[in-house]
Amino acid sequence: MNAQLSWKDFLVAQGARIRADQVTEFGPADSPAREERARIVPLLHFGVVGVSGADAEAFLQAQLTCDVGEVGAETARFGGYCNPKGRLIATFLILRAADRYLMVLPHAMAGVLAERLRKYVLRSKVGIDDLSDQAPLLGIVGKAWTEVLAAANLDPAPRQTLACVRGRAASLVALPQDCALVIAAARDAPALWRTLAQVAPPAGAAAWDWQQLRAGIAMVVPATQEAFLPQMLDLDRLGGVSYRKGCYPGQEIVARTHYLGEVKRGLALLHSEAAAAPGDELLVTESGEAAGVVASAAAAPTGGWDLLAVVRRDLPRRAMLRLKDAGGAGVSFLEPQGSPVSSTAQ
Repeated sequence: MNAQLSWKDFLVAQGARIRADQVTEFGPADSPAREERARIVPLLHFGVVGVSGADAEAFLQAQLTCDVGEVGAETARFGGYCNPKGRLIATFLILRAADRYLMVLPHAMAGVLAERLRKYVLRSKVGIDDLSDQAPLLGIVGKAWTEVLAAANLDPAPRQTLACVRGRAASLVALPQDCALVIAAARDAPALWRTLAQVAPPAGAAAWDWQQLRAGIAMVVPATQEAFLPQMLDLDRLGGVSYRKGCYPGQEIVARTHYLGEVKRGLALLHSEAAAAPGDELLVTESGEAAGVVASAAAAPTGGWDLLAVVRRDLPRRAMLRLKDAGGAGVSFLEPQGSPVSSTAQ
């Protein structure tokens, strides 16, 4: 039986409700609300691409926006893969496993990234595999997430964001805004889940998505593929763009944009009363002019939807926006509250 299907069957037996390859909830009490206690979240909607071989580091260094030389056994990095025009085809978190690099990204983009990278392997000693079915992913959210680690033999907790620790059954990466990512082997995932669930109640994907959004992390998905420059998603502020490394697809445009300050749109945190999704267009309410595009959206704990959107930098923070296809539902700016999200409008 396919490992991913076995993992899904196991989660259903634990009370998960799954729709469109995403855990929607673990019962009616499940909520995306940010709490002091930790919650564990099965990340079925994320996948893993593995890159192995003697030339893996050199190959990736010539393809990705981040400095792959900074990715080691104890350090992960955010990164992106661009087309020749500098537009992001995919964004990801990259870390080093024992014999390969692992790139974690939305499940729908894993096959896309793997296929695009394979086109440039040529004679390099590199293997590229979609490992989404072999490496179940778990998220830990909440201020007390570090207390969960000892139960999984992943103690002591990482002291810095993007630091990695490894245990017998899993690897863990500390992320911004009280989150951690756990990568497990398929054979170990059920036992690891049972161990973690004893100290951290389970939650659906919305809990993870909202925390990531509030941390200023907006991953490229099919609806936004090749829509944004890295700077528009604050990928540089997340450490996912190196301006000192050598060439990669789109590097000239990305570097010129940085040094000439030509980014006219940037990431902003917004709130909508209506449901929204990546790729949705935003308009200025009064004039009907184009304002931006939704990059990420998640249900807010207090109602409505919080959004990360790439919007015009000339918009004042008092500006009222609306979703183009949501019957005029209002959208307003929010304060980032300590996340790496830039304040795009003054």
